[in-house]
Amino acid sequence: MRNIKILGLPGDKHEGACAHYRVFGPLKALQRAGFCEMFIPHANEYGHRTVALNQDGRKDPLDPMLVNNYDLIVLQRQPDQDVGTLITECNGLGIGTCFDIDDSVFSITPKNPNYVVWGRDKRKVRQLATLYIRSGSVPEILRGKTPEQIVELSIKIRAGIINNIRSASLVTVTTPSLASEYGAHNSNIHVLPNQMDLDGWGELESTPHPGRIWITWAGGWTHKDDLALLAAPLQAIIQMYDNVDLVLIGFEQAKDLVFSGIPEDRIVLFPWTKNIYDYRSSLASADIVLAPSEGVKFNDSKSDIRVMEGWLAAKAPAVGSPTTYGQTIRESGGGLVAKNSKQWVTALRKLINNTALRKAMGEKGYKYTIEQRTYDANVQLWIDAYTSLLGGL
Repeated sequence: MRNIKILGLPGDKHEGACAHYRVFGPLKALQRAGFCEMFIPHANEYGHRTVALNQDGRKDPLDPMLVNNYDLIVLQRQPDQDVGTLITECNGLGIGTCFDIDDSVFSITPKNPNYVVWGRDKRKVRQLATLYIRSGSVPEILRGKTPEQIVELSIKIRAGIINNIRSASLVTVTTPSLASEYGAHNSNIHVLPNQMDLDGWGELESTPHPGRIWITWAGGWTHKDDLALLAAPLQAIIQMYDNVDLVLIGFEQAKDLVFSGIPEDRIVLFPWTKNIYDYRSSLASADIVLAPSEGVKFNDSKSDIRVMEGWLAAKAPAVGSPTTYGQTIRESGGGLVAKNSKQWVTALRKLINNTALRKAMGEKGYKYTIEQRTYDANVQLWIDAYTSLLGGL
């Protein structure tokens, strides 16, 4: 097998989690394994990056090689029409095209803030867009647009994703649920679960909190409905224990939107940061990691990254929902699964009351992650998917 050349084009900003887990992580592991030479150019302000073919004599100024010198182009969640054109041209030149997507545009509901970008119902998209504009909390990609323009953009994005999935010579997804959904649009589809890259997890500077137990959640505003599962059980826990605090990393507004019943002095806030080291250091302070996931079809497409990040950063046990996290927590022994409010309270009390159990479960989760869930340990999944497309190059 010769060393192939892969061009990775993230659909998200370079500091974004999706770009990290779906492009940077796997391609770096493939390069370490000697499978490929890879190149990832810088993204524009929204993350999208396309490359001109050399048919008109142009070169990408950030790319040292012409596009048609690559064997494979990996396009991560890119809906643009020019990406569709690139896929068509590459297919005609015999260059492999892989469209990677880790979310479902079919099962997203209006309760999810991203419905304003992917939603099918124009009326509901318009209503959400109007609410966002009035509140001043408009997603970056939608800023400066009217509700009608946002509706048109959502139609374009949804159609673009489906078209590019159909056009690509290979589609890769994170879960079997996504494979089932997108399989109707492309028969050559491979499940490549998110893994962990172990670089940058050592020597994190955690925040000391002597005498306190920090139960921690990290994430963005799109997880409001997931967090709502914890409103009642966490209020009960805070009332039961004087030495327990809730830590929120990223979605600071959840303090008022979800956890208004918890005293302000019992909530610790770490603002969202683009610096991955600062984010991981905040997470390294956790004693217990929270992983709620509402039992809806959209969350079947989500991956278990949240618990593995907690295991790597803090060796902290996880308490998670059956949806998204249940299988990983049970398989690893790195925490407890909670189906309802009563089980959340029971699981958290069990860990709060038993320091040795917290340590043992955290160690199990850490060991599971470094031994079984890294890109290097699972690089063969990507090799098999790409070589099936490239004819065993």
